Amino acid sequence: MALVEPDRTDAARIATRIQVRNSGHPEERRIPAAAAQLGVTGLIGCRFWTVYHLEGLLSDADVARLCAEALVDPVTDEVVVGTPDVTARVVEVAPIAGVTDGAARELERAAAVLGLPPLRVATARRYELSGDLDEADLAVLTRRVLANPTIERSGSGELEPSFAPTWEAAPAAPAVRLIGLDDEQLAELSRRRMLSLDVPEMRAIQAHFASCGRDPTDAELETLAQAWSEHCVHKTFKAQIRLSHTRADGHLEVSHHGGLLDDLRRATAELDADWLRSVFVDNAGIVAFDDELDLAVKVETHNHPSALEPFGGANTGVGGVVRDILGVSARPIACTNVLCFGPEDLGDAELPAGVLHPRRIRDGVVAGIGDYGNKLGLPTVNGAVLYDPGYVGNPLVFCGAVGLLPSGSHPTEPRAGDRIIVIGGRTGRDGIGGATFSSAGLDATVVSRAGSAVQIGDPIVEKGCIEVIERARDRGLYNAITDCGAGGLSSAVGEMGAGLGADVDLAAVPLKYPGLQPWEIWLSEAQERMVLAVPEDNVAPLRELCRSWDVELSDIGSFTTTRRLVVRHGDCDVIDLPMAFLHDGLPRRSLIATHSDPVASVGPGEPSSPAIDGGRLLLDLLGHPNVASRESIVRSYDHEVRGGTVVRPFAGPGADGPTDAAVLKPLGTWHHDRAVALAVGLNPRLTRPACHRRGVPQPHRRRCRPRPGGPAGQLQLGRSHASRQAGLAGSGRAGLRRRGAPLRGPVRLRQGQPLQRVRRPGCARHAADLRRRDRAGPAPGGDERPDHLRRRPVAGGPRLGPPGWVARGRPAGARRHPGTAAGGRSTAPLPGRARSHRRRRGERGPRRERRRDRGRPCGDGHRWPTRPEGDDPAGRPLSGRLPRRPREVRRQRLGAVRRPARDGCRTGKRGAGSAGAGDPGRAAGRGRGAAGHSRPAHRHGDRQRRDRDPRRRRSWRRLCDPDRRSDSRHGDPLGRQGRLRVPPAVAMNRPPVLILHAPGTNRDTEAALAVAAAGGDPRIVAVSDLRRRPAAFSDCAAVLLPGGFSYGDALGAGGRLALELRAWFGAELRDLARSGRPILGICNGFQALVKSGLLGGRSITLAANAGGRFECRWVTLRVEPECRSGWLVPLGGSLIRCPVAHGEGRVAVADPPAATGLEQSGCVAFRYLASGSAGGAAAAAAGAYPANPNGSVHDIAGMCDSTGAVVGLMPHPEDHIVDWQRPSGPPGARGSALFEAFVDAAR
Repeated sequence: MALVEPDRTDAARIATRIQVRNSGHPEERRIPAAAAQLGVTGLIGCRFWTVYHLEGLLSDADVARLCAEALVDPVTDEVVVGTPDVTARVVEVAPIAGVTDGAARELERAAAVLGLPPLRVATARRYELSGDLDEADLAVLTRRVLANPTIERSGSGELEPSFAPTWEAAPAAPAVRLIGLDDEQLAELSRRRMLSLDVPEMRAIQAHFASCGRDPTDAELETLAQAWSEHCVHKTFKAQIRLSHTRADGHLEVSHHGGLLDDLRRATAELDADWLRSVFVDNAGIVAFDDELDLAVKVETHNHPSALEPFGGANTGVGGVVRDILGVSARPIACTNVLCFGPEDLGDAELPAGVLHPRRIRDGVVAGIGDYGNKLGLPTVNGAVLYDPGYVGNPLVFCGAVGLLPSGSHPTEPRAGDRIIVIGGRTGRDGIGGATFSSAGLDATVVSRAGSAVQIGDPIVEKGCIEVIERARDRGLYNAITDCGAGGLSSAVGEMGAGLGADVDLAAVPLKYPGLQPWEIWLSEAQERMVLAVPEDNVAPLRELCRSWDVELSDIGSFTTTRRLVVRHGDCDVIDLPMAFLHDGLPRRSLIATHSDPVASVGPGEPSSPAIDGGRLLLDLLGHPNVASRESIVRSYDHEVRGGTVVRPFAGPGADGPTDAAVLKPLGTWHHDRAVALAVGLNPRLTRPACHRRGVPQPHRRRCRPRPGGPAGQLQLGRSHASRQAGLAGSGRAGLRRRGAPLRGPVRLRQGQPLQRVRRPGCARHAADLRRRDRAGPAPGGDERPDHLRRRPVAGGPRLGPPGWVARGRPAGARRHPGTAAGGRSTAPLPGRARSHRRRRGERGPRRERRRDRGRPCGDGHRWPTRPEGDDPAGRPLSGRLPRRPREVRRQRLGAVRRPARDGCRTGKRGAGSAGAGDPGRAAGRGRGAAGHSRPAHRHGDRQRRDRDPRRRRSWRRLCDPDRRSDSRHGDPLGRQGRLRVPPAVAMNRPPVLILHAPGTNRDTEAALAVAAAGGDPRIVAVSDLRRRPAAFSDCAAVLLPGGFSYGDALGAGGRLALELRAWFGAELRDLARSGRPILGICNGFQALVKSGLLGGRSITLAANAGGRFECRWVTLRVEPECRSGWLVPLGGSLIRCPVAHGEGRVAVADPPAATGLEQSGCVAFRYLASGSAGGAAAAAAGAYPANPNGSVHDIAGMCDSTGAVVGLMPHPEDHIVDWQRPSGPPGARGSALFEAFVDAAR
């Protein structure tokens, strides 16, 4: 530890600078790679430091203690107090004033845990760049890679700290001159204040206040602007429209329409169904799931914020849709997304001024989505990524969420006298004007003025809100609820009190820092806040509930009967508006729309083209950015959390073939066979003029692919309309001509965001039957789906095209791929609604009448890349005719590629059992001899062996990173269908197990279920509650620390929780271990045990994954026979299959002797094994990625302490306690065996 000591006195508040460097930080590899992509070849190395500026009455000893216990890992980190002299070029980057700084906040709290004097903290990032760099290179790197000027400031050398302000500002609500302004002045006022209001709307506001005899206050004008924004009120979709429609024969038709939104609603109303609970009227749509539970679904875009600050925009996009789910009293259960970016290889000369490079936007958006969903503990189960030049200026960032709630449990009517309660995050300047900003066109002038509109999320706070709202709903503590999203308190309180009235005191709103003016407090869109209408008698129990989950609660006013919105800040009057004008005073727009049907071209047709090398073309197709594997993106999302993912994003022998839809079995629904299937899809290239109509069938075809597909009559479509230009979009014109979509009939339009200025994909969701279908024969070990959902090999093996495969649909679209010429039909006739519906029924019909082999929907490149994406689940090679001419690739189809059924399939028999015992050839597949050898297939007249071509796999995976006991002793503890069933002898002795919950813990529910299934009595206790009653330790028989992101891992994975364990509960935990009572840490709990010193010692740590990213995949573990833990002895040598989901799980040691000592002491408890290994001491070690997913030394996955009582591991055995949770393999190897041993030891 190198120290550069500044002069200090204990008598004055002084600023101390601390720099911490992690030797394996991913930034040190990312920066040189990004520089090379930009053509900056002189950079040869980067050293990355995190800088902490401390201001407070700290002594030298205080600083040293803070570094040792909260900031520095002795195995991987080095620290410098002060600023060292360096010869490298230095760039420092820090948040601008007012931007949320989570690491600074957590370090301030950590100092309080240690009992240090109060202090203020500001953070920065420091890049020490070595190599031959001139000033121009440094400027390019800073602007394009190191900093985002929207939310950050940067400079060469050391930056001065910018602490949060401490001064208070006197509240004021100045008037804004409006009366007497002409139209030009009104338009200029709207532009200057970024109100996004047109002249007629400004005139309406002017006339209202003229009738009141006064000008509006700044808060009143801003409140009206957000309430009338496109984002909040969807005024374009409510506009009156005059449509001029020119048909293909030249005939002109003129029609008038009352609004697109009414047409969309009418399409659902006309097809009313008893399973529709709520559509178009709340924060999210609600449909029936079963007799007791409903599903809530919401999709929304976050495009403008993501264009400015990709990480924060996508991060809060996920947070926004999750809050919308909370806004209908549902528990969020899953997330999805659709992402569209500009070309990743776009040249600098083609990049518009003020626009971030598409590659940087993509990386930030993907990181933001993963960060928020993972920390919330919500599985991101599927999504889509598209690259197209149309998204260079403004990306498309669709975020979606699904929730579960008891039927009829969502109260919607506030009552006069109810208190206005705000729970969750504090209010700051981040997000001010977000609603009006997102309603404006995005150009360089808007970007330069919109920094405050960017929001910074805190998923840990929102996770606490989820827990509080679920319990408050079940206890009936509130009468209405909504999220505090666009428009902040202005929108939430104004809309909730629209039929009553509201009186608000902004002085009661908790702030992130002082100095905010009333209009800023009122309009701020600071994240993670919910507003509830709570009867006065229920405020105290709700406050106690919030305290238990570390969620802040504020009482800011009440609902009245005045039908006026009255807002003040102490004695300062801020707003006094009639609710009628606020919500009904918006002038209705009138729009003129034109549309011309395409005229069919008459000519000689497409000229003949020479034959091409189909094999080379296929490789190019598979490597195209819109076709290549997305595994490097998808693996960074946790799709296993909450233990209910049945069909995962990947399948196949290598667990890298994409599935077409996700299937979820949410916690709380394991008592029946109903499940949720979720699919997304897009392909605007099929036909750009009609991509709005093509967007509906695509996700439906993906949804129909999983084996447990539900009845087609229960399809719900979550649509968010989008257009490239302001005004009436192509999707809107279609809505005028026909209500609904090509899959009308039983398709119900659901909740979405009506207008954004980009193209629109689709998102389908439905309830499905989940019934186990077993088959004879073992399953391929790597196929990441349950046995009954995997694709079966068919006679002759899978084929790329005819013969054997049948491509259904019509050719359309023009797709330029490498090696092909442009061209093709820009539009093609679409199947009629009746025909499309019959076809969709046909896709479902064979599953009711007979089994048929699986197919896949066509995508980019038509049918040719469809099969290589997944190859064959049994590992059999790809064969069939390859494309011969460019038009075969350019002509895409709106359809599916499927295999015809075998004779055996018509009787419902599959696999080896369908062929009969006396026909080994049919059992192995037609075209195979008795010895299982493949017959040759034909390609262009040449005979080829049906060998898997490794080049295809490499081409398709080119965007991925190159580095990359048998059964339960008590039977199935949850029964065949997941019903909790504990053997009577075990139920008589249920030892209490304490499960610690810290803010950010997200796998405590699964851990409690696993403990209960093993015969224990799980008791989830918040760390804050445990500190108030530490006697709970003496009442428990075991302690479990579950996974998650405790305190957001802002001070390193598990760092803050480790500090609290050591400072508050160290003695109690050591006493438990000495008494032999078991302590188990999983993932984040393991990290906390190691960093607290309770496990591993000072020479061992858990560091960032070797791949530098979060990793989610299933692995195989062996319980080490030589492990010294007594309660693991019964499991010695047995296997456990379970997922990993972490970014810092690599077991690292200070030096080789430390690893040797760990092995010799018998403290290695679990080890990663290679895929397909058998148990026992002779099992094959994992060695390389992906079997060892994080690069742990000696393949170590878990450890125990010297007493054997404390055990920790990184994988999640709690996510494999019933057989249907596993993705593949024979029954057994469940994580439930570990919990049974744990509970037995507790007895």
